Amino acid sequence: MQSNKVNLFHEHVLIKEKGSKKRTPWHQDQGYYCVQGRDNVSIWIPLDKIDINSSMEFILGSHKWDKIFLPTKFKGNDYEHKDKEFEKIPDIENNRKDYEIISYECELGDAIAFNYATIHAAYGNNSNNRRRAFSVRFTGDDARYIKRKGEMSPPFPNINLKKNEVLDSETFPVLISS
Repeated sequence: MQSNKVNLFHEHVLIKEKGSKKRTPWHQDQGYYCVQGRDNVSIWIPLDKIDINSSMEFILGSHKWDKIFLPTKFKGNDYEHKDKEFEKIPDIENNRKDYEIISYECELGDAIAFNYATIHAAYGNNSNNRRRAFSVRFTGDDARYIKRKGEMSPPFPNINLKKNEVLDSETFPVLISS
């Protein structure tokens, strides 16, 4: 991030049971979050060996497209299109040849770091074991709070920040400051 300050934004565990055919759809994390700014990083840490055909996929350079895409729900109905700056994500899956898609086989101890604006997806779990990963998100110097008009995930219902305020708070603690 090349930031002088790092805030913890949020973390969670992702699990795909062995034999799961369900793909995680192409999406970009930026539109889900109450954060605006380019200084951010998601770190995806596998807790099991991940074969390339069960891993995440990324569109190389998509974080530089300067677009925010409408969030995609992984189950159920799509998010309402309330934020005017959001665009509908392109049909990447049916036009894969038009994109530079990369993926990684992961061993225990590996981690994949990517910007919130990076478009990514994940295969179903074609391996012989459960696919577990710990994901943690951080923000940097230019991160500011934004209240989206539509649904946000995670929702953070008790935030007392105003639009464009820095995230430094009990909810988003400063971990490093120089």
